[in-house]
Amino acid sequence: MFSLTRPLVIYESMTLSFDHLDFRQASVEMMEPKMEVNGKRASAYLHFQIKTGEKVVGTGFKKLAISVQNGYESEPMQAFVDDYLARKNDYLGNLAVLSH
Repeated sequence: MFSLTRPLVIYESMTLSFDHLDFRQASVEMMEPKMEVNGKRASAYLHFQIKTGEKVVGTGFKKLAISVQNGYESEPMQAFVDDYLARKNDYLGNLAVLSH
């Protein structure tokens, strides 16, 4: 079972790739995350696009190493991911309101 109170999450790396660097302002758009599970360990890949306006100028991903005390179960993990995404979207929505 995925222990929501005691997961070990380690930021492992980040990869960036740009088509060009001749832009002044950019934004980051989250893409579909991916997870590779192997027993009590997993690697999570948080993919994103870097945009200027509507044009994609780069891509990247963050890689996280995850370890849990017990084996992986999809239902608690999906609830954890859903809660995280809801909080992230709420935070980003509040940022957009504050910046205008």
